[in-house]
Amino acid sequence: MGCIFDLLDEIKMEEKEKSIAFHLYVQFSSKPFIHYANHIKRREHLSIAYTPGISNAILFGEKKPNISWFNRRVAVATTGERILGLGYLNRDASYYLVQGKAILFSYNAVALPLVMPDYPSKQLNKAGKKISVIEDFGEYKEKVSNWLSSQVESLRAGFVNIEDFNSQGALVVYKEMLKRIGNKTFIFWDDSEGTGLITGLAVKKVLLSLEKEGSSKELFVLIFGGGSAGYGIAKVLDSLGISFTVFDSKGVISPSTQLKKEIRELKHFTEKWEEKIKQNNVVVIEATGLSRERGERLLEFLKEKVGEAYAVFSLTNPTPLISKEFSSSLNAKFYATGQSNDKNQINNVSFFPFIAELFTEIYFVDEKQGEIVPFSLLSEEEKLYRIRDFIRGKIKIAKRIGKIEKDEYKKVISSLSTPPKGELLELPIPLDKEISFKLKKQILPYIASTVLEKKERFLFV
Repeated sequence: MGCIFDLLDEIKMEEKEKSIAFHLYVQFSSKPFIHYANHIKRREHLSIAYTPGISNAILFGEKKPNISWFNRRVAVATTGERILGLGYLNRDASYYLVQGKAILFSYNAVALPLVMPDYPSKQLNKAGKKISVIEDFGEYKEKVSNWLSSQVESLRAGFVNIEDFNSQGALVVYKEMLKRIGNKTFIFWDDSEGTGLITGLAVKKVLLSLEKEGSSKELFVLIFGGGSAGYGIAKVLDSLGISFTVFDSKGVISPSTQLKKEIRELKHFTEKWEEKIKQNNVVVIEATGLSRERGERLLEFLKEKVGEAYAVFSLTNPTPLISKEFSSSLNAKFYATGQSNDKNQINNVSFFPFIAELFTEIYFVDEKQGEIVPFSLLSEEEKLYRIRDFIRGKIKIAKRIGKIEKDEYKKVISSLSTPPKGELLELPIPLDKEISFKLKKQILPYIASTVLEKKERFLFV
């Protein structure tokens, strides 16, 4: 784009509108502030970016409650309880996790790392690794939610990512955050929903492979791991209408925790896995987080009870629990892991930057004409013309709030569902601009079409 200040001069607007338009443009865009600071070349530019012109933007904001929530700021927050597969680490270690994640989110947004200053749960040392144990869920929910909601309110973050919490704790905080600030911002649980989306896409591609082969059998999925990842995968498979069973270390999950209870309540969950594996093509998904040594029981179970699988996905990082050689013993056509050097990588890193881009989008809404236009699909000049109309009260703006819904899961996956070639699933490459553009072109118009039909999903100004 050219200089933003030159564009403002080209568009007919009152002098007092220029500062308002400039600050709204910066707010709705995904570039860091330094990008716009570099555009300031003359005194007139300074008077638009700051005093005296900024007083007009301030007075405009005073008349528009919640306008500051319309932005592409992402808060990447962690309690430090489950840092990758390394356990419950200190705050300095946790910072590098959320800094790394923030860098990737910054591909399409302005991301900020947040680390909780106080441990919210008890640490226990098990098998040489510190783990998180919640003794009082009510206290945990209040402690973590008070910290996180205050941070997000202060930042006015348009998107909140819950990162590497205790699995059971993440669920209660996720729901509490939706209650507290889900009417202003978008809440995303990447360990669960991001993993669920990319794994759901992999399963969908396996299904397309079977259809291409003309298989008369349906697909059935065995999920090993009843934590955040297993919960997210189960929810996405359920939205796709695919049957599944979820196991933990004791066998088929029982309703012993709220997270597992909710998995069991999903429509396509079944306990009749033995019957299902005889009738259907089987996909094995391992998301346990166990070491190879501790996972021997699972390998024995797969060999003795399952015997054969059409696809095997071993997602534990940094070392997959199920090896490619073992998957071959199950006659698996597809083998994928969570490792970045795997050609069939299944990792939430492939999706969360796109999700942040999709769900921080700003929509210009002309209710009289029934027209809803996504900000990012317009030219720079068109963006400023629409902003001018918004300043003048001719149109409204809207943004997604709350959480990703079942129909949106399906739309994201269907937008990328092409049959695999050979043994390659051809899943999105992290930060792939072509995939990002394809998702935007297909999904933003779909979300835009729900603005007036499902107003409860949006914040309007």
